[in-house]
Amino acid sequence: MVGVTGTVQVLIPLAGVIDIEALRAKLEKDLAKAEKEVQSFQGRLQNQKFVDQAPPEVVQGARDTLAEAQKQTEILRDRLARL
Repeated sequence: MVGVTGTVQVLIPLAGVIDIEALRAKLEKDLAKAEKEVQSFQGRLQNQKFVDQAPPEVVQGARDTLAEAQKQTEILRDRLARL
């Protein structure tokens, strides 16, 4: 079993105990959610008006959240590839 929280990955071997297809479906759902988050924050950060007018800490927060979401998508894609 795999759990992803932030950029931390938890691996627990459960071969023969879990439903691989159910796990795959959950990982695909989580990946879709993370990809949407990436797109959302990329859109915000590509909006020059947002970058120019938002407080610097808000812009940095968006950059940090984008980086975390990108890392999550990478981890989830890797987990799906290993199933």
